[in-house]
Amino acid sequence: MDASDEVRDLLRREADIAIRHAQPTQPGLIARRIGSLRGRIYATRRLLDEVGMPRSFADLAHQDFVGINNTQALI
Repeated sequence: MDASDEVRDLLRREADIAIRHAQPTQPGLIARRIGSLRGRIYATRRLLDEVGMPRSFADLAHQDFVGINNTQALI
C-alpha cells in the first residue's frame, strides 16, 4: 500500500482508489460521497489589511497558500 496526497490517474491504473476533495473530471470514474469535511483558512492581520477580507471562494482564487505535499512545504 502506498499512500500519497498527489492526484493519481485512476484510469491509467496509477492507483486503485482515491479519496479526493473534489468531484473527478475523468469520464468513466464512479464517485461516491463518503462524508464531508470542514476546512479552515488562516491569515495574518497584515495580509488581510493588504488584500482585504475574502467574502467568497472566488476572492481566494489568486491568493498564495501553503500546504504539505510529500513532506515538502509548498508556497
